Amino acid sequence: MLRGSRDEILKQVGDGLRMRRLFLNMTREVAAERSGISASTVKNIENGNGGSIWALVSLCRTYGHANWVYELAPEEHIDHHIAQITHKERKRASRTTRKGSEVPRV
Repeated sequence: MLRGSRDEILKQVGDGLRMRRLFLNMTREVAAERSGISASTVKNIENGNGGSIWALVSLCRTYGHANWVYELAPEEHIDHHIAQITHKERKRASRTTRKGSEVPRV
C-alpha cells in the first residue's frame, strides 16, 4: 500500500515502474517508443517528478500491468444493463441559466 506525502507516493510509483521496466529488460527509450511517450517523460515518472495520467496508463499497459490502473477506477455498484434500462445515458452536463442555476433536462 502506498503511504506518505504526495511526493513520496510519486516516488514509490516511479520506483515500481522502473523495477518493472528493468525486469522486462527495456531501456527507457524502448519503453517510451512502445508507450507512445517521450523518454524524458518515462524518466520524470520513474524519478517521481510526475507525468500525465495518459502517460501513466500507457506505461502500465506497455509493462503488462493495466490492472494497476483498473484498481484505481471506481467499481460499478449497479448492474450496467439495469442502469441502461432504467436511466437514459447522459451525453453531457446540464445547461445552466444566466443566473447559474441548473435547468433540469428530462
